[in-house]
Amino acid sequence: MAWKSGIIAAGIFFLIVSLLYFFKASLVVKLNEWGKRALFSDEWTIGYRISMGIFFLIVSIILFAVSMIKF
Repeated sequence: MAWKSGIIAAGIFFLIVSLLYFFKASLVVKLNEWGKRALFSDEWTIGYRISMGIFFLIVSIILFAVSMIKF
């Protein structure tokens, strides 16, 4: 059942990222600068913060739901 722990950890990660996009966009910009624009630009982060927050929230919900299914 190690995969279940991994799914729960990924769900928690995506939940935290989605909340950052919703409530702490300035922190996301700082993390973006720290990452040296490896994933996205500042303009993109601010322009798409709501849609990316929704995306990460949906992914976290799906991962939590999958982790609760008993096979």
